[in-house]
Amino acid sequence: MGLLDSTTYFLKEAERVSGRPVVVQEDPTLQTLATVQIARGLAPMHVLRYRPIPNRTPDYHICYQCGFIIRLFENLPENRFSLAMSLDAPRRMDKWLLDGSASPQIRVRKDFLLNGILTQLRSIPIGLRVDDVIWEQFSDLREEQLASAKLQMAQNVQVLAPTIRKSFPKKLLRANTAMNAAYAQFWSRKTGDTTLVLPYQSVGADKDGEALLQAFSSIESNAFQDWSLVDKWADHLGLAGWYQWIQHDLEN
Repeated sequence: MGLLDSTTYFLKEAERVSGRPVVVQEDPTLQTLATVQIARGLAPMHVLRYRPIPNRTPDYHICYQCGFIIRLFENLPENRFSLAMSLDAPRRMDKWLLDGSASPQIRVRKDFLLNGILTQLRSIPIGLRVDDVIWEQFSDLREEQLASAKLQMAQNVQVLAPTIRKSFPKKLLRANTAMNAAYAQFWSRKTGDTTLVLPYQSVGADKDGEALLQAFSSIESNAFQDWSLVDKWADHLGLAGWYQWIQHDLEN
């Protein structure tokens, strides 16, 4: 199937601002809907992979991932940063895992949990910036965009199951649920569907989600402010000090 005009635009814009080609690959083994490995150092190109979904086109997912490339490279070279785990992050996760509510099966997955919460912290707030642009400026993608958001929300809600909630340390669960709540509230506002937030109201996470969205709205939407947005969310979630910003250098 040929690419939509919007998809062609995003691909060309990502290549223009970064000066590196974007390679798009179908990958049915992906656990997420789509991902992108942004070029740096010896990686001469951006590699964008998406999981095929029956009866769905990949165009929105391609545009969404290109959005991360565009936002990074819209900044001047000295203002391009990647999020990296801090040296102190493993110790901080150890403290969270001492919570008596964490099951033994969860405690042994420390590295997985640590990488997961930091990936969520980076991807959700900046991803909402990308989604905001797509929703407002590329209406031809809206149907697939909303379908993808609903699929993501359905996956997020699974974490609210009582058996799962009892297995995770409370602070980690709060951070994860707050970001998922903010995601649901973002789409509730876009669509007017208040039922999207009900699962988070039922566990008392809606206030945390609202606080994150207030931070999202209070910070300018230009790409230079993306790092400040993530920092603001981290402060609210107790994740400040878990990561560091490192300069994203195309040559190293």
